[in-house]
Amino acid sequence: MIRRIPRSVWCLPPVFVLLTIWSWRRWPDMLVDIGHQLYIPWRLAEGEVLYRDISYIMGPLSQEANAVLFRLFGESMSTLIWCNLLILCAISTLLWRLLRIWSTANCASLLTVLFLCVFAFSQYVGVASYNFVLPYRHEMTHGLLILLVLAHVLAADPHSPRLPRWLSAGFLCGLLFLLKAELTLAGVGFAAVFWWLGLLSREGREWQAWLKALLVYSLAFLVPTVVAVAWYCRWQPPLDALRAVLTTWELTLFPSEAVDGTFYLKLMGLDRPLELGAEIARAALVWALALSVAVAIGLATAKFVPRRHGRRIALVVAVIVGYLAIPHGWWYSVGRPLPFLAAGLALWHCRRWWRLRHTPAARKAAILTAWAALAAAILLKVSLRARIGHYGFVLAVPAAVLVWYELVHELPLRMRRFRAVCEVRNAMIGLLLVFCFQHLAFTHEFYTTKTMSVGRGQDTFFHDPQASPRHFLLPKVLDYLRDSMSPGETLLVAPEGISFNYFLRARHTIPYYQLNPWEMVLTGGEQAVIDSLEADSPDWIVLLKIDMKEYGYRYLGLDYGLDLVTWVRKHYDVAEVLTTRNKAETLGFDAVVMRRKP
Repeated sequence: MIRRIPRSVWCLPPVFVLLTIWSWRRWPDMLVDIGHQLYIPWRLAEGEVLYRDISYIMGPLSQEANAVLFRLFGESMSTLIWCNLLILCAISTLLWRLLRIWSTANCASLLTVLFLCVFAFSQYVGVASYNFVLPYRHEMTHGLLILLVLAHVLAADPHSPRLPRWLSAGFLCGLLFLLKAELTLAGVGFAAVFWWLGLLSREGREWQAWLKALLVYSLAFLVPTVVAVAWYCRWQPPLDALRAVLTTWELTLFPSEAVDGTFYLKLMGLDRPLELGAEIARAALVWALALSVAVAIGLATAKFVPRRHGRRIALVVAVIVGYLAIPHGWWYSVGRPLPFLAAGLALWHCRRWWRLRHTPAARKAAILTAWAALAAAILLKVSLRARIGHYGFVLAVPAAVLVWYELVHELPLRMRRFRAVCEVRNAMIGLLLVFCFQHLAFTHEFYTTKTMSVGRGQDTFFHDPQASPRHFLLPKVLDYLRDSMSPGETLLVAPEGISFNYFLRARHTIPYYQLNPWEMVLTGGEQAVIDSLEADSPDWIVLLKIDMKEYGYRYLGLDYGLDLVTWVRKHYDVAEVLTTRNKAETLGFDAVVMRRKP
């Protein structure tokens, strides 16, 4: 018997297509992040070896997978775009199916549309690449896909110790181990909650079966790492291969001076915890007021408006009040309380599961408990600085989806005694529609200014030259290098700019694809970089004046890397100085193009 597809599902493909067309090729930033996501798989497809020829601080899975795509479908930005759109389709489908376990088809479709509009194609900060089509790191989007597959594997029967399920779960968590630490923590925590709830649900019975499940899970967890180490043993000694695969874990568990610096303190919110704590409290207060007003609108329409009109009126009034009453700027900080909401909901659903553990409703309670724990765990990295944008484009997805579900499904059901379930639900939907519209408007402001076409052929994308002096000058630097360099010549752009190497198809001669203060420490220090340059000097070097204040320094050659810049000036002649500086010598951006001396 073929199951009929719910009508609400048919809204998802048009929304997906419209968002793709609206944002088409406006996803990347010209300089930051997307460069190494293109350059590394290109070089791997050309025969170079990750960790030996190219230094990389994350796990190998995503870059090796993208290299395979480049070998199969050609080395271009379009290859990643189309493959990532397929991955986004898979993520959306899995998310809908997971939500369908918790709620109705209409609710699942609504929340999936919200995910697509708010997270998938977004840009909320000046630097692009925080989206699912051309992400700053593919480890993030690949990791979310694996987490959703893991959720489906374990949610099929949360209270069963069947070995095939736990074998699959262990293997999936092992794949996460080859991506990023925070994703692994979330996946392992998710599986651990299911295992513990399953053990408790039997009240001591079948404990041997659960221990076997844990053993099978643990062995399967090791398989991807063993395979990865064996793969890199083809080019490196076993210990070097093991350390290479575990690079991201070495940095996480044994942080160096760089990891413990200004950048990560700001990322976690530990640079000003009291101020950020106050922001979280203010955001939570506004949330509470907004939700109270939405509930009041629903209750009022249920009481004073005929039922055939009440639902629509509740929706319209909530949209109008939400748009006019809530300050537009507040929506950007709406994600601040998400880590604490997720943790609170994990405790709430755990308590609920305990009451229902011997009933059919225990399955849903177990899934919600584990998902809430996952949502809280994945946000630990940014617990005081959580947001919808920036790293939150992936990290905030589980928590946001959970909170949306609570607002649209669980909270209205508690209004049964007032006979206001539909009215309150529509009021909540109205509030979420305003939330969605405001975030689409933020993104639209960025996308409408991206009018300059950069790159050629399958590597074309749209760029905003007026966003900053840097954005204005970078296309000119690219054009100058394209006119000046000969085929086969090599290039180094410092402190960052590996995207130029990709667009020009110019090899980067040293393993370190960026030379910011953080990377300089991880590579073994300034002298290690100089030694690499002496061993294989590039034909061209471009020095960009990029402020590195997020790392606690300012400019390469002034606040750090003095010996490196001295070495460059000794061995290279200045070919051109490109600048946007005005006569007052302010608000400028410089690019010094240098060519190796004969």
